[in-house]
Amino acid sequence: MTDSFLSPNNPSPVGTFKRSCPVDRPFVCTHERPIAGGTTFARAPVMGFQMGLLVIYVVSSITHQLVSSRHRRVILTSFASSLGQATLEFTLVFLLLLVIAWIPADFGLAFYTGQLAQNASREGARIASADPTLASGTASCTMPSCSGQILGETAARISSALLPAAKIDVTLEPDSVPSKCDRKVTVTVSGNYNYFFYHLLKVVGHTVPNTLNIVRSTSMRWEHQTGC
Repeated sequence: MTDSFLSPNNPSPVGTFKRSCPVDRPFVCTHERPIAGGTTFARAPVMGFQMGLLVIYVVSSITHQLVSSRHRRVILTSFASSLGQATLEFTLVFLLLLVIAWIPADFGLAFYTGQLAQNASREGARIASADPTLASGTASCTMPSCSGQILGETAARISSALLPAAKIDVTLEPDSVPSKCDRKVTVTVSGNYNYFFYHLLKVVGHTVPNTLNIVRSTSMRWEHQTGC
């Protein structure tokens, strides 16, 4: 291979330089060029361009692999740390949410259960006050084993989930002598409401009751009194 050689002081070609590459060492070549006046030549071995590119590629690949591997480890470590922190924060916030939102809801369910018991006793007293076959004394039952018109209708208006094993009592006062026409029939509903979310306060060291005793009763004048 021959190329024109231009002198720095003379832009016209003063000679040519020759490049020769051995077959067994294709990446090591020698250049022949004129030194001065174009009369003598110098030989200088140089590294081939292809070998330089290969070395640069290998070094770049190794560096990229090392940096990428380290970067991936840093990303995975950071992700795992963030995930653990998020889980801990969610747990703390969730417990606080239960305390703030569900404990008042627990009291609301207790109040609602009391209202159900009150409505059931009122309906039972209304039915009993109009029953001509009602005898003096007290009749009782425990849910869900309640039968008969008065006891059954009263039990049907109570939630067995909110007030399990509720007791229902129906009492008719004895007749007075002389009769005053003021005999009363009383229906009483009693039971225990079991707190659920309220027990969460035990986690922070507070002492809370397990149940709330609910007693509701209604009295009405019995309509079937003799001589009235």
